[in-house]
Amino acid sequence: MAAKHVMIDFETLSTNPNAAVLSLGAVAFTKEGLTGDEFYVNIDGQDCINLGLHVSEATVKWWADQSQEAKDALEVDKKSLLEAMTKFSRWVQSIGGTHVFGNGADFDNPILKSCFEAINADTPFKPYNGRCYRTIKSIPGVPKMLKRFGTHHNALDDAKSQAQHLLEINAFIKVLE
Repeated sequence: MAAKHVMIDFETLSTNPNAAVLSLGAVAFTKEGLTGDEFYVNIDGQDCINLGLHVSEATVKWWADQSQEAKDALEVDKKSLLEAMTKFSRWVQSIGGTHVFGNGADFDNPILKSCFEAINADTPFKPYNGRCYRTIKSIPGVPKMLKRFGTHHNALDDAKSQAQHLLEINAFIKVLE
């Protein structure tokens, strides 16, 4: 059976590994394609701050310049970090997720780990099953992303776009199990 991969994307208030988070989007896929399994949750940034996660003034200013559609999406049905990460863990378990891809070895995956540390819980992936989409998409000669889904800087839409691009790269050079 093919590995069940998960592409994650966070929207955050910092670029540090311990960033306060605003939303988490994820999609499941195998080397054959997207499975249709999706996850999205908005997270209460103040709850993250209360748990000691980092806010960067530069990132807050950056958000001011993003689309109103992206900003509005973050205001709906916010969950505490504990509730959001618990739901994510259950989702990963329910779909049989084994490997997690993030956009940057120094961004999504470390932030995921930091979120779970902030709530005193373990990540739903083995530490050796973290993968870096940014590194793969930077390999010279691989196809560039041709299509984006939905709203730029919406965590679920970005996760879909990244997973689809990774599948296009995998058709060019085999990078998925």
